[in-house]
Amino acid sequence: MNKVEEELQEVREAYKTGNVEKIREELGDLLFSIVNFSRMTCACPTEEILAEANGKFQRRFRSIESALAERHMDWKEADAELLDELWKDAKEKGL
Repeated sequence: MNKVEEELQEVREAYKTGNVEKIREELGDLLFSIVNFSRMTCACPTEEILAEANGKFQRRFRSIESALAERHMDWKEADAELLDELWKDAKEKGL
């Protein structure tokens, strides 16, 4: 966990500089550290964890699409505040 936190701090520092190449490099290091953390703590294949997270994201995204359709709204009409609210609603529903 300490290595993950260290790499996250390096991402924050790179982000402050605005240097896209440095941000990419540090994000890669962070992802690598997360994979190692996963491997060492739960012996879970990280591909499975990522697939589960992706599935969760897709369910929540579809929930937002449905909520917008119920309101007869297009994505372009929805502001960030509404989208955040709909995301939280989907999350509360356990999607």
